[in-house]
Amino acid sequence: MGEIIVIEKQYNAGDAQDPIFLDIYNQEFRGVQLEPVVTGVGYVQATVSARQAVDDGTAGWVSWPAGSISSVAQDTVNPAVTAIRAYRTSGDLRLTVRLV
Repeated sequence: MGEIIVIEKQYNAGDAQDPIFLDIYNQEFRGVQLEPVVTGVGYVQATVSARQAVDDGTAGWVSWPAGSISSVAQDTVNPAVTAIRAYRTSGDLRLTVRLV
């Protein structure tokens, strides 16, 4: 079993956040948790598009199955995913990604 890597980001401004590229970590399992901080609302998006498409702003993004959340929600992300990003609708959000 590989090393556990935890990436945690807190967002309190802006809508679509900068992507977190997962392809560089070369890990098997990716647990994703989005947590509202007080009154936060938002969702996670993922892409299988190439890094260049993400950088160019032409990547296709798909919202995760949990949809828009206003309470803690978690899911897993397929290892084929290139990057994920949080979309903040309102308030503050904390995104945690665990890779094992």
